[in-house]
Amino acid sequence: MSRPELTADDISQQKVLMEQFPGPVALVSRQGKVLGGNGRFGCDFGIIPGQEVSALLGPEINTLALAKWTLRSARGESGGLAPVFRIGDRDVRFQARWIGEEQALMVAVENVTSIVKSGKLNIEILMNFPNVVVVKSEGTDGQPVTEFVNPKIEELLGYTPDEWTGNPKLHHQIIMAKDRVRVGKEVIQARENETQVILEYRAIRKDEKKIWIRHIVNFFRDFETGKLYSIESLRDISREKALSRKLEKLSVTDSLTGLPNRRKILRFLKEAIQISRRTKTSLSILFMDIDKFKEINDKIDYPTGDKRLKAITKLLKQFVRRRFDILGRYGGEEFVFVLLATDRDGALLLAEMIRAEAEAAIAKADPKLLLGSLTEDGFMPGFTLSIGVATFTLNSETDASTLDKLLKAANWAEKKAKEQGRNRVCGTEKV
Repeated sequence: MSRPELTADDISQQKVLMEQFPGPVALVSRQGKVLGGNGRFGCDFGIIPGQEVSALLGPEINTLALAKWTLRSARGESGGLAPVFRIGDRDVRFQARWIGEEQALMVAVENVTSIVKSGKLNIEILMNFPNVVVVKSEGTDGQPVTEFVNPKIEELLGYTPDEWTGNPKLHHQIIMAKDRVRVGKEVIQARENETQVILEYRAIRKDEKKIWIRHIVNFFRDFETGKLYSIESLRDISREKALSRKLEKLSVTDSLTGLPNRRKILRFLKEAIQISRRTKTSLSILFMDIDKFKEINDKIDYPTGDKRLKAITKLLKQFVRRRFDILGRYGGEEFVFVLLATDRDGALLLAEMIRAEAEAAIAKADPKLLLGSLTEDGFMPGFTLSIGVATFTLNSETDASTLDKLLKAANWAEKKAKEQGRNRVCGTEKV
């Protein structure tokens, strides 16, 4: 399958991201050419954009092999860590991930010999490491022993290096209870496979403030002593998590009404179908369309149309009475109501209550909006609703086909309501 090349703007955006990495990072094309790199990569390796990786780092660095490893890693088949390569007097290990539609690789280079060599720690490097760094070794009983923690641990978690090394259980204790079992299992598995693991968990600082931690653990054996070490980097990602949550919310929220958008509705509906299968209960959806809404935009103006959408949203929200139901804006003047554990009769009853409430709102509307607004067939545009109802049963073969059939059935019923004169409810037989 052919893939579009990265544009100059794409490469520029990736370069901005690469500058945030503390270590050497390069962007490499599928053909093995270096497209760019951060300052650390340029200083350490003398990067020249357009140069072949094999020419830059040595013939033993095979980009194709690295790409294949990355694919295996994405499928969970590689153990998570690429092989160690010798470059000059250094042993380095690569971490890579695909960019875009697998058009290029983001390659980070980790120097694994400068920290531990012949059983001795390079304290100078460890003290100057940009993040918190913890070095552990394998004790005589097979349990990890903390050999070093740099001073940045106190800034991150409030504990001094002596407190950290003096209490072997401290790290486990600061992880919030909900995350401890998961983190413990992942670390044990990585230690057994002598691979890398990237952890994210909530931790409690000494001052009892809760923060999010990204904890990268690299397991490897010292070539000369055969001793197993872990080099662990910790940093606060609370702001990243908050931003991620905000962006996630924006991506699934309609900006005008504040309701879940189509993406969120479809995601919820898939989960709702699975729940209905497990619990053997009914699932219904209401597909609601504002009658003659287009005439508000055409004959009055778009701001007035937006006000009507907000007013309808406020009206519909009155009927969201259970935390496991969801009301969303499907697009334009269309709204969808997903109702768990609701049979056809219950859905039709609720739909009629919503329709009646919308119709009654005409009497309470601003006279300025109503003045001269009647259409030729006597309808008041933007107030009444045509509603289609569809109910899910357990007869459908797959969740995907059920989702498609349910939406089509509800949409068909809504169109039928419009054909029969608008401002009414129509239901379908069970899907």
